Amino acid sequence: MTEPAASDTFVANFRASAPYIHAHRGRTFVVVVGGEAFGAPGLRPMLHDVALLLSLGVRVVLVAGARPQIDAGIARRGHRSHYAGGLRVTDEIALECVKEAAGTNRVELEALLSMGLPSSPMAGASVRVAAGNFVTARPIGVVDGVDFQHSGKVRRVDAEGIRQRLDSGALVVLTPIGYSATGEVFNLSTPELAAETHQDLTRLYGEAFARSRAEGSLVEALYPGAADTVHALDDAGDLLGVATGKSRRGLTATLAHHGLSDRFVTLQTSDLAPGKPQPDMALRAMAETGADPQRTVMIGDTTYDMMMARNAGIAAIGVAWGYHGVADLEAAGASAIVASFDALTGAIDALIGER
Repeated sequence: MTEPAASDTFVANFRASAPYIHAHRGRTFVVVVGGEAFGAPGLRPMLHDVALLLSLGVRVVLVAGARPQIDAGIARRGHRSHYAGGLRVTDEIALECVKEAAGTNRVELEALLSMGLPSSPMAGASVRVAAGNFVTARPIGVVDGVDFQHSGKVRRVDAEGIRQRLDSGALVVLTPIGYSATGEVFNLSTPELAAETHQDLTRLYGEAFARSRAEGSLVEALYPGAADTVHALDDAGDLLGVATGKSRRGLTATLAHHGLSDRFVTLQTSDLAPGKPQPDMALRAMAETGADPQRTVMIGDTTYDMMMARNAGIAAIGVAWGYHGVADLEAAGASAIVASFDALTGAIDALIGER
């Protein structure tokens, strides 16, 4: 047996990545770059990967730490770093070093993300970087007798401001610095800043999603012929169910919009059971309906659908117009492949017999 050519392996791997590209395009990643990464050989290739994510439609917020650089700056000034409960006690000298280190690290990120030499991973990337006063902070104050001075906690992240920069195609960089309404500057914990940013962006997107759905401006389209096929199978007496990685709320809203709510007798979603390729959703659907595994068929467009069916001990039909190609669906365990909705009924009958 001959080894596959390197080009064949590359093409196969690239095709296999397609579902992940589809799944994450338009999503926002909050990525922490610890201060230890600056000056390390891995920083440049990591930023190449970040630029690749941007080119694939992922929105990125980088939260850049600076603890080693701050400690080094304090030491250069003949001063000592002080910590209490894992947090820095930021006096005037330390605050000066915080500003210096945060600014230096931000500039280094901008410089590396501005590279564009021909035949390099950054060629043609044209990454725009946005930074600013996105974070409002408050002082930690005195805790257990320790005055943390210029160390602060996140009061609010301007998620809307960050969203606007992301919408414009920019990458947003945050450093561990926050500002008060009176113009004070506070040193922040990088992990806390990343967590608060993630939380506030999640809340913003959730509110926008719910608002769009309530207004009817968010419509998830069906493939042509899908609704007619659902009606026909239900009218023929088949018990229909859904097993999906969507949330229950999202699924019910989609079904209601397309007038299909009363056509399905069981709905299995990722917030109720482990996701694909685990068999739990298929097993729960059969338990709820009393369906015989020998007369149950999973219909899907991904290898995860096929593997879930195999793990649940049921037949699987792959459709040729979705995420994964025919060869991948067959390799994952598809019992049959159909190229159109019209062919579904015949494929089901062939697998489980006349209904």
